[in-house]
Amino acid sequence: MDVPETDSTDQALNILVDTIRIFGFRGIKNLEITLEQKTLLIGPNNSGKTTVLKALNLAL
Repeated sequence: MDVPETDSTDQALNILVDTIRIFGFRGIKNLEITLEQKTLLIGPNNSGKTTVLKALNLAL
């Protein structure tokens, strides 16, 4: 298998998301979350944790 050589000018794209705003997505009407470098989503079942992650995935 041939592996293409990378140029030394290739750079990884690093994104730091510091705020998430969700409006009208699934069960979330209006939500704003400020994130730290490491953030945990903790809550009971059916509280929207997965919906937040799906919205973020859709946006990125």
